[in-house]
Parts: sequence; C-alpha cells; structure tokens
Amino acid sequence: MNLPDSLMQQVRQRADSDHRTVTSLVEQALRELLTRDHDERERDEVLPTYGAAGSRALVDIDDRDALYAALDAERPE
Repeated sequence: MNLPDSLMQQVRQRADSDHRTVTSLVEQALRELLTRDHDERERDEVLPTYGAAGSRALVDIDDRDALYAALDAERPE
C-alpha cells in the first residue's frame, strides 16, 4: 500500500504525539470505521411503519403465535 508522503507523515506525527505505534493507530482507525459503518447499516435496516400510532397492535413478526393472533384479529368474522 502506497500512501502519499504527506499523509504518512501526518500518521507518524499523530502516533508520536499519542505515544503509540503507527500500527496501533491504524488499527484503531480501522476498528472505528468498521464500527461506524456497521452502526449505519443497522440504522438503515429499520423497517418503516405506517398508519397512526395506536391504530393497530404492533407485532414482533419473529413471534409466530403473536403474528397469527394479530392476523386473526384483523379478519372479520
């Protein structure tokens, strides 16, 4: 990997000022980047909801029994 000299100089200066190695600094930066990306993806995966709040019961679709009960409750008898 070839980084521009000015960037590598900044990395070395930061590592020196923090009394750590370049490797540990890069490792921390990568961990923070990957964590941030993961958190952003989790936020993006939230399913949208529709309708007025309280207009119908919210159901955890992973709970099969609760899902079937909610579906049955919406059917006219």
